[in-house]
Amino acid sequence: MDRFDAAKIRAIDILDRLTDAGFDIHDPWTATSVAAIEGIETASGASRLVLWDMCCQDYVVKLGLCEEDNRYCEREVELYNAAVEAGVEDSFAWCAYVGDYRDVPVYAMEFLVCDSDDVYDRSDAWDYENYCWENDLDKDDEESRESYSHDRGYDSSIILDWVESLFPKEYAARFDRFIYEHDIDDIHSGNVGYRDTQVVLCDYAGWEG
Repeated sequence: MDRFDAAKIRAIDILDRLTDAGFDIHDPWTATSVAAIEGIETASGASRLVLWDMCCQDYVVKLGLCEEDNRYCEREVELYNAAVEAGVEDSFAWCAYVGDYRDVPVYAMEFLVCDSDDVYDRSDAWDYENYCWENDLDKDDEESRESYSHDRGYDSSIILDWVESLFPKEYAARFDRFIYEHDIDDIHSGNVGYRDTQVVLCDYAGWEG
């Protein structure tokens, strides 16, 4: 069974169990009142609800909190596919649209262990002076550095140190340029998780979606 089929089966199982217990997928907040009964964990942000089976931690379900919020899930799928093309997918949690459930779009993502405090505690300040983007950026050129980093909107120290420590420098530079060129902001310790010991982005739709 491939990853897509496994994720779809898990998503349907989670939603079936919640629905049988009284969950209304057209009102995602109703999940919080029945999830624990069915062994389902929930988390939510400004735009999406995340569901996962506490006993089978392989995939999570992502639902927009309203129809308009589905664009965040759509953007993540588009970005993941773009990351594959750019060769930086190792730093992004796999995700996919797995179909509609009662006419509501359902998205699945690989399960990651999220511990924002641990990620933050292990990260060090990222030093522009000691890092360069090969031929893409002159680290001694203040104007170039300021232009490239202007209004980036994320805490680079949280993820880029990890990428640089886990992958060759060329990969880290490629990853950094990818998130910049695709306007991926809102990266912080709460939006990343662990795949084994590797820090991976698990919420990368950004503020604008």
